[in-house]
Amino acid sequence: SSDVCSSDLAYAFISFIATIAKENFFYFKHKVDIMLLQYTSGFLLILGVFLLLTSTVGFIRFPDFYTRMHAGGVSDSLGLLCCITSVALNSSNLLFASKLLLLIAISWIGSTTSCHALADSCYRNKQKE
Repeated sequence: SSDVCSSDLAYAFISFIATIAKENFFYFKHKVDIMLLQYTSGFLLILGVFLLLTSTVGFIRFPDFYTRMHAGGVSDSLGLLCCITSVALNSSNLLFASKLLLLIAISWIGSTTSCHALADSCYRNKQKE
């Protein structure tokens, strides 16, 4: 019988993945790969800024609370995803890139929770705008 518990296996797996990622994170970073990475990063940054700007315009121009909240919540989340992913792609530090991805996850959780709380509060108080 094996005396290896699941936490030991999880630790070994995470250590293995971290070692591989550390050794091979930018192993194939040749000129073509760097150029493709920069073009992808630039496209994501432009797309993210566009989504953030359209979210701002929608937030100003939409008539009622629910549509404004939708514009602010959905477009900002996607715009933030594109912008932060662009920065993470240009990062040569794996730790920094993983922190940026964690920031995206925290932002998505906070954004959806706050939008739901605002919509629920407005609905319960029967406010029109």
